[in-house]
Amino acid sequence: MKIGLLRSGENYYTIEQSPVYSYKGEKVAVISKTDAGILRWDLKQNRSFINHYRSMKLSEIESIFKTAGRLFAEEKLKMGSENLGPAEYAAICSLSTGAPISNYLKTLERVKDIFNRISDILAFQALDGDVHAYEKGYVRRNGKRIGWIPRGKNLCIVTPSNHPVVNIIWTIACAMGYPIVLRPSQDDPFTPLRLISALMEAGMPASSFSFYPGGHMTAREMLALCDLFMIFGGFNITKDYGNQSSVKVFGTGSSKIVVGEDYVDKIEAIVDVAVSSMMKDGGRGCINLSAIITTGNARAIAEGIASKIASIGIRDPIEKGAIIGAFKNKNIALSINAQIESGISDNSDIDVTASLRNFPRIIDAFGATFIFPTVILCKDYNSPLFGKEFPFPFITVTEVDRDGILDAASDSLVVTLLSDDDELFKKLLFCPDIGKVYHGVFPTTDIDFQDPHEGFISDFLFKTKALKGGI
Repeated sequence: MKIGLLRSGENYYTIEQSPVYSYKGEKVAVISKTDAGILRWDLKQNRSFINHYRSMKLSEIESIFKTAGRLFAEEKLKMGSENLGPAEYAAICSLSTGAPISNYLKTLERVKDIFNRISDILAFQALDGDVHAYEKGYVRRNGKRIGWIPRGKNLCIVTPSNHPVVNIIWTIACAMGYPIVLRPSQDDPFTPLRLISALMEAGMPASSFSFYPGGHMTAREMLALCDLFMIFGGFNITKDYGNQSSVKVFGTGSSKIVVGEDYVDKIEAIVDVAVSSMMKDGGRGCINLSAIITTGNARAIAEGIASKIASIGIRDPIEKGAIIGAFKNKNIALSINAQIESGISDNSDIDVTASLRNFPRIIDAFGATFIFPTVILCKDYNSPLFGKEFPFPFITVTEVDRDGILDAASDSLVVTLLSDDDELFKKLLFCPDIGKVYHGVFPTTDIDFQDPHEGFISDFLFKTKALKGGI
């Protein structure tokens, strides 16, 4: 399979190409590399295509997305040199990323469902909830008009490979009228390519999409050439890109469950929501559980979770029953395992799962490397391992007094509060370092694209403007 650039919707293959390997070391595709000269030429043209809503009605956008959702989920679509059906798409993604194939099979229907609700999602994101603001460029409030316009003429996205559903974010931006300039990840160029193919076949203009495979230098070149820029990644990405107003960084999640004093004895309920939050989609998402903060019974909670996941075995990720993903790069897996061992030995933390496994945490199988789900009991939340986010099911559990909860829960994408303590809920709600607060028995992995995810993307893509006079 060959994957080229997409230049205003047209395939273009460059001389310089690189292979895409599976987690077993087999070549599954060859992908073109983008030349800086092509980028500079194309993006000068691209900036003239802003805001398809000026020529497309909202009803037309809605119809296109509904059709695209069905095509993505059910039909063969042109992806580079091949036409791939849904099952073939899921298989090549699982092979290229090491993630369980179920992640991609579920994404097929997930995309269809989200695209069917695109008008509701756009309304939630619009200023004052007025979905027609995208077309009009303004809303009316108390008899006055307030302009609401795009902040830029195009949007560049550097996509991740940890989970395919993350790509929904840029498709929403496309529905808002932004031309999309996309640099796919090396491991999963297939999901964004399939989404683009579905949207174009459904009727989205070819000028809506540019697809430029490449490395870090390609991303930096795009940052300089595009008006707005979205990127996904960890601490280093946040450090490098996070202080620019034209850049939106989606960082790590370090999502947590907080157990209040009135809930610490409900061990079974805590374990159920924790295991669901930890294990969903192989533990690879930023919304997967990273830590539990409890005011009591920390050991009992940790042991309960460890007992429930102890029977989970390793299967080849390409099999439908696989739960745990493979590491493509064994050195990364070894480095992560070394970090865990160092944290345990240096801080008197305990791997509660170790005694239940009776075999090493890290193993080789099916031509790849795996790390088994791990539960660490931390002596306090200052442990280097506490809240650590790894690309496999890994959580830490620690006990704090009530006054320490807010400090321990900070810097989280999602916090689920298991407590009827309204004062504690308000503290978490008003904490600016927590992205989402779920009050009740909700897994941290619950997500609805009508909700803010590190804010509404419309807050980044649009701005208000004073208006006087006119019609």
